Amino acid sequence: MASRKVHLGEEQIAKLMSLPETGMGYHLVDLYMKDGTRRRDRIVLNSEFLVLNNDETIVSEAIADLSPSASVRESD
Repeated sequence: MASRKVHLGEEQIAKLMSLPETGMGYHLVDLYMKDGTRRRDRIVLNSEFLVLNNDETIVSEAIADLSPSASVRESD
């Protein structure tokens, strides 16, 4: 089954491009949504495509901020 992806906004892409990758071609991030919720350990490919779970719908406009995943920060 093909993975579902959302293209991130220009500001989100610029932020990710300024951060080191978690691994080759991807970032592991926490998403902070405009509704106040947080979605942890999410994969972003090539600094621009958020990989969605099968049971969710997210639009880039609903994302207030993103940052390296807490699990990545703890392993440093």
